[in-house]
Amino acid sequence: MYSKQLSISFLSYIYLQVLNLLTTFFAVCGAKYSGIVGNCLKSLAELRSSANFTFTNELDYVIGKAVRTMGPEVVLSHVPLQITGKEESFEFPRSWLLPVLRENIQKANLAFFKSYFLPIAQSCDQRVKIEDDKIGKKSYELIVNQIWALLPGFCNNPKDFNVAFDQVVNDMGRNLLGRKDLRMYIMASLRQLLLKTCSDDTTEAESNVAILSKYADKFLKNLYDLYIAKPLGAEEAGQRMSIMETIKLFLPLVNDTGRQGLIFDTVRVLNYFPNE
Repeated sequence: MYSKQLSISFLSYIYLQVLNLLTTFFAVCGAKYSGIVGNCLKSLAELRSSANFTFTNELDYVIGKAVRTMGPEVVLSHVPLQITGKEESFEFPRSWLLPVLRENIQKANLAFFKSYFLPIAQSCDQRVKIEDDKIGKKSYELIVNQIWALLPGFCNNPKDFNVAFDQVVNDMGRNLLGRKDLRMYIMASLRQLLLKTCSDDTTEAESNVAILSKYADKFLKNLYDLYIAKPLGAEEAGQRMSIMETIKLFLPLVNDTGRQGLIFDTVRVLNYFPNE
């Protein structure tokens, strides 16, 4: 038994050393050698799914480093999410990727969120509406939330903002109003874009400000309507501070007429509901 314990301890040591080495490789060379790491990523994903593997946190850190340096497109091209919304069981063996992606996506292509993740979220949304199994329904609801939780990362210095924001803005606006369960992710994404864009003085930043300004009036109106509406439940009440913070960041992007319109609307509401 003592010999077996030594073997297990030695194997654990080897696992940790290999994972540490891979972490360093992805951090230093990942972006340069992204084309040759496919088999490595596939092996890590298979190892992550094996029954007796215990170093899941360490392996997740390695995959996360790969996401940071090579981008989610490269990682998911070798290790697909394997969620379609048409599953016959609710195991989702690769769902562990979603939290890893959420913590590590940055400087990615916003268009990839639109082309890869939104179709999955929409398919899962449809499954929620028709699923009779309570566990299945909750599972798909969780998947949808986890997918939208990736959006703030995609809005953290996106590489293709000037061409991709127009592709996702309608989805963001529609769900900002209609989906209170997704609202916080959308507002966090907007704040990321506004903070990063408005704090730079580069020519590219000026172009990005122009794109955001194009939609500022509509977003402000929707955010304002959400803020003055009477909260329905604790969830909506808890969102009011985030709504106000997002409004503050949008205000500099609208002209004086737009700001005055918001003030007049506020006064009108206060006069109509003097005791609210």
